Amino acid sequence: MERTPGDSPDLPRRLNMYGAALIRQAADPPRATATLRRACESALVIDPQTALFSARLWGWWAENRQVWPEAAEAYGFGLAAMRTLVRVQLVRTEKENWLRETAGLGTEAAYAHTAAGSPHEAVVALEQSRAALLDEALQRERADLDQLRGTQWEPLIDRYVQAAVRERDLQALPVSEMPVVARPHTVG
Repeated sequence: MERTPGDSPDLPRRLNMYGAALIRQAADPPRATATLRRACESALVIDPQTALFSARLWGWWAENRQVWPEAAEAYGFGLAAMRTLVRVQLVRTEKENWLRETAGLGTEAAYAHTAAGSPHEAVVALEQSRAALLDEALQRERADLDQLRGTQWEPLIDRYVQAAVRERDLQALPVSEMPVVARPHTVG
């Protein structure tokens, strides 16, 4: 660890592994906590997936020790990593994959906040986890298309707006009412 530069992209993963080893040894809880906190902090910017893994490990461990403020802090890092992982995906299915991967994280954070005596923070954690995909939809609809007016891209503005509205409308339909799209037949 001491030989890994502070700006190395490998640092968060190494810190996570070191923190996990310290947990298994159960010899120095403050050091394990500091290591996992540092893993989360350094990973949020350069490796949010590692931040998520570190936060879950740290949160689980803090829960087992019933150190609720620490568990809440750890899960807070996990929620931040989840938001980043969802936001950076270009395809909706990948966003949904990360939401499935992080299912339950908001509940774990809310439980830890409640046990730590912070019911307001518990509600915020639940709502943050629920709002991740909604935020994406709102950002898509708020796209600043006016800056494209008067450029070569202006003809695409109306098409984009129509597509965004159509996608929103389709997502609101129950599965039983979704249109069936015929696939082209190929002759072999």
